[in-house]
Amino acid sequence: MRITTFAATKNDITTALSSGATQLILEDPKLSIRCYAPHTSPDFSTLCKLADHARHIQPDIELSVNCDILAHERHFSLLETFLETLPKAGLKTIRIQDPGLQPLIKNRLPKATLHLATETGNQNLESIQYYANLFARQTLSNELPSSEIKKIKSPVEIQVQGPILIQYSTRRFMAGHYNTETSSRKLAQAHEYPGRSFVFYDNPHGHFMYLYFDKCLLKSIPELISLNLESWLIDARGESPEYLQKSIQFYKEAYENTDTWQATPAIETLESLSGRPQKPGFFKVNKTDQQRRKLTLPENNIHVGTVIDTINGKNITLEVHHPFTVKTPLELISPEGKTRSTTITTLQNLWGDTLNEAIPGTLIQLNWQKGAQVKSKLVSSPPTP
Repeated sequence: MRITTFAATKNDITTALSSGATQLILEDPKLSIRCYAPHTSPDFSTLCKLADHARHIQPDIELSVNCDILAHERHFSLLETFLETLPKAGLKTIRIQDPGLQPLIKNRLPKATLHLATETGNQNLESIQYYANLFARQTLSNELPSSEIKKIKSPVEIQVQGPILIQYSTRRFMAGHYNTETSSRKLAQAHEYPGRSFVFYDNPHGHFMYLYFDKCLLKSIPELISLNLESWLIDARGESPEYLQKSIQFYKEAYENTDTWQATPAIETLESLSGRPQKPGFFKVNKTDQQRRKLTLPENNIHVGTVIDTINGKNITLEVHHPFTVKTPLELISPEGKTRSTTITTLQNLWGDTLNEAIPGTLIQLNWQKGAQVKSKLVSSPPTP
């Protein structure tokens, strides 16, 4: 099993290889849009130096180079220089995100091996099969659950560890707030989940938004092994050397000692190093898609009330539209359409008096419901005839 990670500096390479990485993706910030290394030279000589450094440590190390830019016409002269440099560095494997670069690269470097990493693109089996005829390997979208990955027969890798990119734009939305060209980060709370902060990052390539947690599959090692993947990708870009080191060591140990592997201490270490929760994301199941499918069912639910205020962890205030009691099975639907089951244990008026039934036209308070936010709807299914 290949354990693959990104490397943009000699220190990255040394840390990754000493920790057990078996394949490196070398990066230059001019063509690798999420690279955190500074722009140090107008050419790509840095790639040659990085390749030499990696081979000096481990002569047989598998190397590829990242070129995940979404190419515009202005980039083509830079791409020509890049492609001229790769043979000098002995680099033949190129990782791209823009599939339209395939004919350009093959025309210049016919013997090049191409890996496709469209993080937000290859989400169905038809497109994956199509691209399998053009690329030696594909890095799958983080939104594909294991049940779908099992159906894929072509060579693929998935990200097993690291931040999850959920939005990218070439527009630098935060540029006006900072008087610097260097990268910047900013935290923003999820209004539905107080305390959960999304990460925003700007660099010369544009604007990036990440989930509030890191993808972490350390509790899913047997399932990972059963998928027969070509590579497990660890993304520690922008994180500390310790995060990179520990991530690689943990997955290597977990792979080699599946029967005795204990994930909890490792996850606690990564949470401490990153300051973020470590979760499997959509690997087990894509709940977002399940919720969307649910919303396509006939809208015959009864709208019993609308949330008009919340106190996190304590209670929610509801404007009642239809009678209900604590025994009525209810669901909470957020303004974005996310659905949650509820457990109503208290029903009271605004003065704290216990109620037997919620009366339409009144304001009442319920015990706190996870995911509750202003304008959420409380609904019940119609009674069975």
